[in-house]
Amino acid sequence: NNLGASLMVTRSFGEAVVAFDRAVALQPAFTAAHLNLASAIQQRGDRAAALEERRTQAQSRPRSGLAQAMYGHALWFNDGLPILNPRFGRP
Repeated sequence: NNLGASLMVTRSFGEAVVAFDRAVALQPAFTAAHLNLASAIQQRGDRAAALEERRTQAQSRPRSGLAQAMYGHALWFNDGLPILNPRFGRP
């Protein structure tokens, strides 16, 4: 996970995906590694795959506030959430 985070800083997103995949394989229950993987996938340009990774984490970890928040964030930025109050709009 640390290697992937370092690669994200240098904007080496493809390499970061590989590193986060490895971290997830070594520790499948490590939520942060899954969410970092989703971030790297999104930065690489595959928004649908990133959203799916975050959805999977939110469903498999319903008590994780981090997983739920990251999924909600992904839905918001991928137009998957309605605007309930028009004055807030979209970024």
